[in-house]
Amino acid sequence: NVSHEGAQLYCKWLEEKLQAINEGLYEIQISLPTKEQWMYAAYGGNQFAPYPWGTHYIRNKDGLILANFRRLGDESIRRNEDTGELEVIDTPIHPSVTGNLNDNAHMMAPATSYLPNDYGLFNISGNVAEMLDQPKAAKGGSWNSTGYDIRIDAEGEYDGWEKPSPYIGFRPIVRVK
Repeated sequence: NVSHEGAQLYCKWLEEKLQAINEGLYEIQISLPTKEQWMYAAYGGNQFAPYPWGTHYIRNKDGLILANFRRLGDESIRRNEDTGELEVIDTPIHPSVTGNLNDNAHMMAPATSYLPNDYGLFNISGNVAEMLDQPKAAKGGSWNSTGYDIRIDAEGEYDGWEKPSPYIGFRPIVRVK
């Protein structure tokens, strides 16, 4: 819930603060990640898995959901009678109907609500999409994105980059030289 400009200003402020604390021992650079940096961190060393937790599935072997995203049920998919194409109707599943399918995370969840990837990073996919250094670009999807849209390679864009959005956050990259 911060603008792109606000995130960049935070990175600049933090960089100056940390540079002053270390008294010239290291050069510290803090910025929003590039798309490539974000994807490297998201893969967590599992470069062929579509999700940060290293598998091709959004549930674990016990059926538990592995990220915070908008769940859609079979009743949300229908065939368009005119075109014959499948369409997704925006009707989220209600937890009273689905039992444990929905974890009731209809908003941001605490950072440690789901397991980290192999690099120890939590909520790379789902929860809030993360801004990239390029304006209007985001990755990871949010709590309001579908399971397909929280894949590491899914492209994300947000219109409200000049204004804060409850679907977008940021994760700074810290380089120490």
